Amino acid sequence: MPKRNVYVRTSPADTVPPSLSDALVVSDLAEGSTLSHDIHRITDVVGEPLPAARDLFTFAGAVYVADKKTPRKSTADAWTRDFEVRMPVADVERWESARPALERSLSFLTGDTWSLRFRRGIRRPVRARKAGASYNAVHLFSGGLDSLIGAIDALAGDERLLLLGHHDSGLTEPPQKILSSALDDEYENLSTFVPVRARGKTSGLSAFPLPAGSENTTRSRSLVFIAMGLVGASALGANVTLRIPENGLIALNVPLVPERSGSCSTRTTHPHFLAQLRQALDVLGIRNELDNPYLLLTKGEMLEHCRNPELIRKIGYASVSCSRSEQARWDGKKNFPKNCGYCYPCIIRRAAFHAINEDRFRERTGLERYRIDVCKKPDFVHEPVTGRDLRAVLAAVGAGPKRLNPLLSGPVPADVTMEQLSHLHARGIQELRDFFEQKGSRGVKSYAGIA
Repeated sequence: MPKRNVYVRTSPADTVPPSLSDALVVSDLAEGSTLSHDIHRITDVVGEPLPAARDLFTFAGAVYVADKKTPRKSTADAWTRDFEVRMPVADVERWESARPALERSLSFLTGDTWSLRFRRGIRRPVRARKAGASYNAVHLFSGGLDSLIGAIDALAGDERLLLLGHHDSGLTEPPQKILSSALDDEYENLSTFVPVRARGKTSGLSAFPLPAGSENTTRSRSLVFIAMGLVGASALGANVTLRIPENGLIALNVPLVPERSGSCSTRTTHPHFLAQLRQALDVLGIRNELDNPYLLLTKGEMLEHCRNPELIRKIGYASVSCSRSEQARWDGKKNFPKNCGYCYPCIIRRAAFHAINEDRFRERTGLERYRIDVCKKPDFVHEPVTGRDLRAVLAAVGAGPKRLNPLLSGPVPADVTMEQLSHLHARGIQELRDFFEQKGSRGVKSYAGIA
């Protein structure tokens, strides 16, 4: 596949040059927009963001649309794509200075080649009110277990949080609303939940409609989530932290088997990605700290140390950690569990609950928490597609942590040591091993070599 040109428009007067007639055009406009979002939900609460943060959101949205609308299978290696993005910004000089760090962070995040070109442009106006509330932090609230634990820990310490949830489908937002409502009941007036939509949209009003189809790897989604958070944090002030809660095992995401090396393992909250992005943000003048307070904890340790253990045991089951939560909808199933049970995040989730003696596949009412019980379903480990993550996890459990180096997932930033990350990784693998030793069928244990 040749280079994919991406042309971003933020004004109806912005015409696409004839030389880019084959470009993927992403329009962030009041009408005929192909980047569909309601970022005003944030600015209605906190006020006007920094111009650079507003530009960053449009940039991240355009990258996300390009990621989803450019199939990897069309490339020579069925993975690596070559993008050139042309983006209008308010301050071309700053963005040009930030370009090297942005290109490096994007390439590390998605495993593609990114070239960025900036031009002077007019931003789409966004509705904003004068900020009336103060918050200690902006907290990315995905509806997953880690973001829930992070919110509980902060609220239990009497912090005021602006909880931001990103959704691009109808399945993502409901768990966020359920959990944020439970937090509001427990910690009245300490948090505000704002759900925000950001996705590509085929618009009949657009002169440049998006192509059909969708790439399902979407490595760039975390950039949209972070950019969204920085819209809120920058409006509140440079001293307001953006929290990105993620357990260290997932954040590092060391390849479980050689086939998952490189960007085949996701890097959405990898410390090297965040460090590279931090360099770009400093140049752009966005000073808000990016903080993952759980980088050196496993998911089980996060549960164990949660500051409100009764609450997490009560509502934790309603969180969604699954990477395939939409699959059952396409299968035509109704009232299905939102967590598939067989993807890597689901397996880590079950092992984490097992670590605090709370793992249950089925409620006492008969309601299933997961669609598949990988520990008990006969021969699931040999399923060609759906069994891939389980096979990789069992191979890593059988090999043990000493044969998997955290450096394989990317460089280590200066503020953590290899010893810390190695110990974290060893504890995470042991958490998985303990789970399968106790819950795994004979076939599962045999595959892992722990029968």
